[in-house]
Amino acid sequence: MATASIQLEIGAQTFGLYATDGVVCYPCIGEQIEPNENTTYLLQYTLPFSAFPRLKLTVWPPFPVLQLNEMALKNQTEYLLLGPMQSGVPDVDTIRFGMNDTFFQLSGQVPTILIDSASQIMQISWSNSFQDPLQRASTNQILFTLKATQSRVGDGVRLVAFAQQSEG
Repeated sequence: MATASIQLEIGAQTFGLYATDGVVCYPCIGEQIEPNENTTYLLQYTLPFSAFPRLKLTVWPPFPVLQLNEMALKNQTEYLLLGPMQSGVPDVDTIRFGMNDTFFQLSGQVPTILIDSASQIMQISWSNSFQDPLQRASTNQILFTLKATQSRVGDGVRLVAFAQQSEG
């Protein structure tokens, strides 16, 4: 009796603090966020092959220290700047493709971004399906910067931010 197996590769997600006040510390281990400090997060999703029907990345910044309220007041053309960063970090309340983003260059697709200030959720969605005929790997790399509020957390308290992805 013969047996066969197949292994399907899935995408890999990376999410975390990238820089504070414009100084890159990624991966930032033990970094503390101070009141009024500009904090930049990196959200990256690597696709082993560039094909999917839909892709959604969802982010929950650490509330109440970081809030999406100011970004939610803008429209998408004001806070999403196209083209990858050449260096540095995005301005406050701005989202940019990172220097290692290859998916935008490959597909030309601009994501739709929904910012829900009541729930403090940011959803980045590519609703159009995409199929790279050469099946190349690609990386969605997104950087966004938020200004920390006046809220302080106690010494030793860890701030937690979450991100998840879904395809299909």
